[in-house]
Amino acid sequence: MTFLPLLFLILITAVFLFRKPGSFRESILKAFLVTFFLIGFSTEVLSLIHKVNYRWILAAWLFWTSLAVLLLILNWKKLKSGISQLLPAKKRKHTDPSRGLIFLSLGIILLISLITLFIALKSPPNNFDSMTYHMARVSHWIQNQNIQYYPTAIPRQNYSMPLAEYAILHLQILSQGDHYANLVQWFSFVMSILTATLIAKQYKVSVRGQWITAVLAATLPMAILQSTSTQNDLVVSAFCLAFAYFLSKSVKTNRWENVFFAALSMGFALATKGTAYIFIAAIGLVIGGGALIGKKWGQIKALILRFGIIVIIGMLLNTGIYFRNLDLYKNPLITSNERTMVEEISPGVLFANLIRNGAVHLSSPVDSANEFIEKVVSRLLGSELNNPDSTFQESRFDLSYSINEDDAGNGFHIFLITITILILPWLKVENKKDLLFYEAAVVLSILLFSLVFKWQPWGGRLQTPIFILGCAGAGLIIDRVLKKEIFPSIILVLFLISSTPYLLLNSNRPLLPLWEDNSVFYDTELERKIYTNLEEKLDRYPGLDEKVKSLLSILYEGRSVLLTERRELYFLGNFEPYWSYVAACHLVRNTPSREIGLIMDSNDWEYPLWVFLNQNAGPGKYKIYHIEVDDVSGSIPKNNNPLPDLILITKNDFQDLAILSGYEQIYSSISIQVMKLLD
Repeated sequence: MTFLPLLFLILITAVFLFRKPGSFRESILKAFLVTFFLIGFSTEVLSLIHKVNYRWILAAWLFWTSLAVLLLILNWKKLKSGISQLLPAKKRKHTDPSRGLIFLSLGIILLISLITLFIALKSPPNNFDSMTYHMARVSHWIQNQNIQYYPTAIPRQNYSMPLAEYAILHLQILSQGDHYANLVQWFSFVMSILTATLIAKQYKVSVRGQWITAVLAATLPMAILQSTSTQNDLVVSAFCLAFAYFLSKSVKTNRWENVFFAALSMGFALATKGTAYIFIAAIGLVIGGGALIGKKWGQIKALILRFGIIVIIGMLLNTGIYFRNLDLYKNPLITSNERTMVEEISPGVLFANLIRNGAVHLSSPVDSANEFIEKVVSRLLGSELNNPDSTFQESRFDLSYSINEDDAGNGFHIFLITITILILPWLKVENKKDLLFYEAAVVLSILLFSLVFKWQPWGGRLQTPIFILGCAGAGLIIDRVLKKEIFPSIILVLFLISSTPYLLLNSNRPLLPLWEDNSVFYDTELERKIYTNLEEKLDRYPGLDEKVKSLLSILYEGRSVLLTERRELYFLGNFEPYWSYVAACHLVRNTPSREIGLIMDSNDWEYPLWVFLNQNAGPGKYKIYHIEVDDVSGSIPKNNNPLPDLILITKNDFQDLAILSGYEQIYSSISIQVMKLLD
């Protein structure tokens, strides 16, 4: 039953496609939005009656899927004519000069998509945010059978926009495990690529340019890394791109269908991540505002009506989230103590954040190059380099090469998008006015992001929607400037090569079996020939030795999703607490305890505890809940929970807690303590 949502999406795609043959990509996008609408709607409704469980979620998807089948049957005549129009036409006598580039592009996209799909299925969720709140909140919802707020020491589990996790929730319940949790991001990756090509098509970019756009989006390092995780930046990217596409269509046509899907896209983007407010505002202001220029008053009124409907529907889709946040945190989006926005908006803050946000994408494996960029940035910004008013908490600006979905850069793409912004105004292209407005939306997204949000070391991943939005214009530039087929082909191959480390060597989910004691290559003839011999040769050149080893070190550190046990993969990014969590949970399972209390700090890894206690995807024998919560959520009524039988403590400072006076310590480690209620 796990694939019922996918089956529904396929069926609804067919419904849209046969209503409008020839719109395959747009039909998939519409079906994607309808599927998320049903995910959000059913989750909110079932939560009201405390029925977020396997039986009711399954019943909902059986109903929606049956309805989709009925729609196909009722449109049988359109179905038959649609199928006939989809059949391949007779072969043309002439050869398309772009055929080679198209096949190359298709090969690159398929290669990246299939490898990332394999990793997404093979690896469990294991990045930092997944362990602290993305996946932990899903387990709480499943246990509680609703999405209402609960006491937690990790406030992001409550107030963070939840739509991506709603989708994970459905897959988790239907599959009774987290084997498919990463597919929400992976499918959003594919949809982002597809929607980027639709945007390119909307702005009259050639078929060749659309394929180039697709490859640029597919080779984006941060997108590749995130496509195998349960972060949500690709989900919000897909919705922001869909909003840009349907908004641009709604200002060109009188079809209310486009207005409706623009509203859904806007609402879903806002329901996925707080950063979407900046991106949606930039897209709406520039594309929407640009459409009003040169129009008659009657046309302006009609457009304003459409825009108003889009905004109203988009905001209404988030009313449940707003109400819950306002009720607990007195703010629709954030808590009062977790501020990510700058203290004061000013030109100095804008300049400092623009420089730092751009610089994080320029890191490379060459340490000397990173140090040079750091010095340049430091000289440019002076005292603004780590200004606490524009810097998140106590972060410090530095530059280091990383192959991780939290802080990797998009070096080649930032150069290409910058060149696009500079060249496009001077290029003679069809539909130039609309293209300039679209590119202005990309620029305004960059400016607003740097103006409003504090600089964060992981800010590069938050900019993912901007980069994918920028791929359409970049694809156009390559298509128009490089006429000969060989040059864009070379560029696409170079982008594929540059993306390979991110595809194969993700530090949290590496595909390659790397050199380590549990690797198939450890202490083998191959290892001795390659690694040992290389070391012996490099020892002759001390200076070269360290530089080469630093470049190759990633090939000799870490583990692999191919070889490492699934339980260990949860901790691949932070292996130190693994054995402590295993031992503590083993002890819990061998006691008759039923009530488990958690005492944690706001960044502690909670989700592995649910996994090791076999209660992450369905009802179990334990009731797990946070106690001694400093956050305002601690005031939420606890439904008369008794003192827990056991308390699992990952919080650093816990010795003075009064509740512990009635407990004895039965397990202790650096990472976790287990306390048992005294008889």
